[in-house]
Amino acid sequence: MLLLTSSAALAQTGTIRGFVYDKTTGEPVIFTNVVLKGTTTGAATDVNGYFSIPKVPVGKHTLQVSYIGFESLEQEVTVANGQIVSAKLYMKKAAIEISTFEVIGEKQEAQSQVRMGLTKLTPKEIARLPAIGGEADLA
Repeated sequence: MLLLTSSAALAQTGTIRGFVYDKTTGEPVIFTNVVLKGTTTGAATDVNGYFSIPKVPVGKHTLQVSYIGFESLEQEVTVANGQIVSAKLYMKKAAIEISTFEVIGEKQEAQSQVRMGLTKLTPKEIARLPAIGGEADLA
């Protein structure tokens, strides 16, 4: 009996699910990474900003949310046995700073010289050109 009770205690899990939104617009943030801090357990949001992480061990956990162009977000959640925890997460857009750079260009002079193709033909080659009813026409 003691062995069955201890194995049941080890198998206590819950589920964390919810949505990730842009704080300024309220729009869902799609394909965002939502993971339990310090683990490799997590999920990505779908096109509606929805995520679901099943089989989360019972206890306190920290959700880490990250996406390019947004500030990383952390939120604590407590999971009880068999419980489904719902979370609404709001991410702020991040200011992206790039280093300064200098653009240098040189004016290129317009090409005014036109080069035409030149083909030399001998009288024998002109005679071999197809002609209808008379002399060969080069035009």
